[in-house]
Amino acid sequence: MLRKFFTTYECDQPMPRHLDSVLGGEGPSTIEDFRSALGNVSVDKRLYTFHSNETARSWRMIVGTFFEVAPSVEFFAFDWRGNQIAFDASQSSVLMFDVATGEFFRIDSGLLQFHDEIMACDPDVPSRKAYRRWLKKNSELKQGQCVGFRIPLVLGGRDELSNMEAVDMDVYWNIVGQLVVKLVE
Repeated sequence: MLRKFFTTYECDQPMPRHLDSVLGGEGPSTIEDFRSALGNVSVDKRLYTFHSNETARSWRMIVGTFFEVAPSVEFFAFDWRGNQIAFDASQSSVLMFDVATGEFFRIDSGLLQFHDEIMACDPDVPSRKAYRRWLKKNSELKQGQCVGFRIPLVLGGRDELSNMEAVDMDVYWNIVGQLVVKLVE
């Protein structure tokens, strides 16, 4: 499993040697095994990064501050815009939490199918083209960073590249998340 994903997206670091055996056949049996195999692996210059078990626990707490997160939800990745991506085992679906808009999106798909069938077949799912345009004028993201809006969307900022900058993802989530919560109240 994930062969199509890793054929479509270029790994930013050498692939861990054990990855092929862990992801072969039916793939890992638990989300913990999935994160253990892929934790901190990123693709296409940090377009998409897999959580480790430790970072997934941290992001569950952060996201839970601003969104209702069911006990069956397990975080496994994030994208260049800081969107946190999780799997809801109770509904067999992938969730994306977007702090910039205060919304979350549900995709009816299993975890492995999401990568091999949705992301691999439509490489612009994580807004790959927009990220490549952003990278042409900016440095590659560092670990712990995402591309956030200088003027948040909830304060009238525009969803365009000129309003985006590299920011600390944790700080961005906390500041923008608080704004979204206050404005929604």
